[in-house]
Amino acid sequence: MKDQPHYIVVINDDQAMRLSCYKILRKEGYKIATFDDGIVGLEHISQRKPDLLIIDLKMPQLGGIEIISRVHAIDSDICIVVITGYTTLGAAAEAIKNGAYDFLPQPFTADELRIIVRRALERRMLEKKAIVLKQENERLQRRFTTFVSHQLQSPLADMKRYLEALEYLPDTPKRQQVQKEWIDFTLTRITELLELVSNWLKISKI
Repeated sequence: MKDQPHYIVVINDDQAMRLSCYKILRKEGYKIATFDDGIVGLEHISQRKPDLLIIDLKMPQLGGIEIISRVHAIDSDICIVVITGYTTLGAAAEAIKNGAYDFLPQPFTADELRIIVRRALERRMLEKKAIVLKQENERLQRRFTTFVSHQLQSPLADMKRYLEALEYLPDTPKRQQVQKEWIDFTLTRITELLELVSNWLKISKI
């Protein structure tokens, strides 16, 4: 099954900028939706979450910083790139501090837009893979912990039974031989348990 194209939302009150982003990114095969108003854009995002959001830092009514905050409240996994003509370090730092992946100062070339979008989407994919791997690791740890708990019960019960029985062995010529066999058996089971616990500890550290 062919992978679905990445979905990108652009929020910018500059019509020429919206159209430029649309044409450049659409040509790259992405699905694009554009909005000139932050409130309308947020309503759309709450219904259809994009892989990437491209927003203008300075807009009327609802600015880029506020949009970043609201988008992360909707879905913190949405990657955000800020486009701004106000290229001060303070503005860029504030946007990134509030959760933007990166910023792209105007004017920019088509290649610059393509590169930053590609990097942002790659980062998002890596983060999603990391989350999946973490969940799978946690699932394996739970399964192995359950397995270890189950495996510990039987040998511990066996060892308890043998050790308790040693006290009541009849005083016969074979008493010492039986004692040795039972002690050897118990020591073997203890070794097996130690190995099982050691493996569990290794998996727990993954």
